[in-house]
Parts: sequence; C-alpha cells; structure tokens
Amino acid sequence: MVFVTQYADRAEAVSRKTEIRVIMGKWKHVLILCLVSVFLTNSTYSSFANSEVNQLSACQLKRVSTWPLAPGFPRDATLVNSTGTLRHLFIYVDFPDNKSTSASKKFADQYFLESKKFIEAQSYGRLKFVSDVSPKVFRINKNSSVYGLIAEGKGDGMQLIQDAVTAADPETDFSKYDFVTVLPPITTKTIKTAGTMSGANDAYSSKEKNFSTGIAIGEWYMTDLSSPGRGWTMFSHEVGHVLGLTHPYFQQNGGPGAIWDLMGNGGTSVREFIGWHRFLLSWFTDKEVVCLSGEKIKPTSIKLSPISSRKAEKKFAMIQIDETKAIGIEVRRKNVYDNLNKNEEGTLIYLIDTTKGDDEGIITILGNKKTVKEGQSLGTLIPGERINYKGVTVKVVTSNKSGDSVEISRS
Repeated sequence: MVFVTQYADRAEAVSRKTEIRVIMGKWKHVLILCLVSVFLTNSTYSSFANSEVNQLSACQLKRVSTWPLAPGFPRDATLVNSTGTLRHLFIYVDFPDNKSTSASKKFADQYFLESKKFIEAQSYGRLKFVSDVSPKVFRINKNSSVYGLIAEGKGDGMQLIQDAVTAADPETDFSKYDFVTVLPPITTKTIKTAGTMSGANDAYSSKEKNFSTGIAIGEWYMTDLSSPGRGWTMFSHEVGHVLGLTHPYFQQNGGPGAIWDLMGNGGTSVREFIGWHRFLLSWFTDKEVVCLSGEKIKPTSIKLSPISSRKAEKKFAMIQIDETKAIGIEVRRKNVYDNLNKNEEGTLIYLIDTTKGDDEGIITILGNKKTVKEGQSLGTLIPGERINYKGVTVKVVTSNKSGDSVEISRS
C-alpha cells in the first residue's frame, strides 16, 4: 500500500479534503490525505511501584490499522527510525520545459536549519537530524507538467520523487540517506503543491538502497518562507509525517481543531508536539512518563513539569481506558515554539483514540472550557478546574513556573 500525505496550509485554508482512490498497477490502494517532573505523594497509585516498565507498556495503545501513519503501537515497520540519526538529502531537479542551474545550499537551509533545531528539541536530543544538498541540478527528461501537481490532492508526486532519485543516482550514494526531498525550479508553474509520499520499503529505488518515504516541495511553498505554515514549519510538519505522525484532530468538515502541535496545524503559533506524539516516537525515557489504569486508580497526586523541559523529569501522564484509548495529561508554558500568553498556559488534558485516523480525532481536548486561540480550541486548565471522563476525574491543584500539580481519582 502507498500513502500520500499532501500538505494543506491551514493558515490559508483550514479545510482539507480526504480522497481515497483505487488504482490498478503495482500499488492497489493510494490514500491521498489533503494536506514535566512527576512527584508521587503518599497516596500514589498502589501498583505503580511494582513495575514502571510494565505500567508503561499498558499505555502503548494498540494500532488497529495497517496504513503506515496509523497511530498506536507498534509503529509501522516501513517507517524511518524515530531515534538515533535521521539522514536526509535535498535533490534539486529541472526539466526540458523548466530549466534551472541553481542548486543553492542557502535556499535549502531555509527549510532545514530551523527544522533541525525543532525536531531535535521535540525529541529531547534523542533524534539527530542531518541533511545534505545535491551539488548540482539533475535533469529529469520529462516535461514538468506530466506529474499533474497543480492542486492539493492531485497529481503523481511519487513518480516525481522516483524520477529525481533516478536522475541523481549515477552521481549520488543513496546508502547514506533515509529519505529525500525534491526541489524543482523556483520558477515552476506546473509543480504547485507539497507533500510527503510514503509506501512500502521499496516505494523508491536506487542502486544502493530502497526508500519508503520522500517529500516534494512545489512552487506554492518555495516563496514567502517566513509566513506561518511555510519554510521550516511546513518542512517540519512533513518530517513529522515521515516519522509516522498524521493530523490528529477532527477536521473532516473544515471546522477548527485544537491549536496544539505543528502536526495538527501547519500554521500554528503553538508548535510543540503533544506528549502522545513524543511517547509514540519513543522520545521519552521510561522515567519521564507515568502510566495508570483507569479501572484501578486510587487517589493520586502528580506534579508535571512543562512538556518542553529538557530536564530528566516526569513530563507526561497517561491513564489507560482500554487497549485503544487513554487520557493524556501534560503542562504547556510559553517558550520559543509555543507562543502562549500567561492566561493561555496551563494543564492540557485530552483523549487519545487509536481507532481514529487522519482528521478523524485521534486527539480530542477534554473538558467544557471553550477558550480559543487563533480560532482553534485551547482548553488549558488552571488550579481549581477539572475534567471527568469515564469516571476518571483529573483536577488541577496548583501551578507555578516549574509545573502543575494534578489530582487523579475515580468517582
């Protein structure tokens, strides 16, 4: 199966349509997706001390779909590694009808350098991101219009990426890379869109190795790189897809989702990845997560440090509801990636549901608080506020610079 996630800049258009096409040939199905420290009190959950590792495994919610970007455990085997070193190459290409001589590292770095900082910060340094740039423009001996990439969700981006790999192959050692990004001439009028194209392990082939994933960037995303949802933020969103993340909120009808996380909104000013995404990508150590069972909870008091903290502290709490659902709890504070006002900071509590897919509501903010930011749901809680879900109550008790304290109980 092949999965194509195309980028839709929600700073310009919140709505994104999802189209499923069945095609004949090598690939039977193509899915186009328009694009904190915890200190336990004497009332700690009784079985937590028995085996923290076993408790964390209970929160590794089951993956129920076979498509590569489906949420849950285990991650799809075709995905790139989410820890260690992620190796990437920008490939400049041109065409007989759209020639270019510019293979600019400076231009590619406008995508890469800030993205590197962002990805490495989100992973707490557990994923290193490195990139090279092709030293020349490689000619694809086809007219650029043959790919049909003139509208979101249309065209054959996979063929463009394969043709770029083929053109560069005689002069490139692809064994050094995990995925590639194709850059056509900035003057292109026929390659408009951008997106991540993922599939089986051999979706793209070179002499040295095969790839499962690639990115193509079209004309709409090659100019005005400093606007929300452009430049490094767009590229980081696409790298999130390369790692296996998809759009977490319910937005099938074009309505607003939540403001949190660059994967939910490519143009958001609140960009830090949510705790569930970091947990799924193995970016927390075991000691940075608390996992509780919703059925066995005794009154428990927890202090959570901000999700962005680089300290080796507890940053994320999960309360398992069943094998595909859990409550996630994290603390958000203003930082270099989260542009929050003081009254927007607080504890974020949400439902995680791995039976949901792209734009179907994998993440739903819990509670009745109707606060918004940039037209999207905010929903952070402050001391004295609480949520109740499936008999589990989470109440925010205290808040200070170092984090928030919450009480968890079962009614």
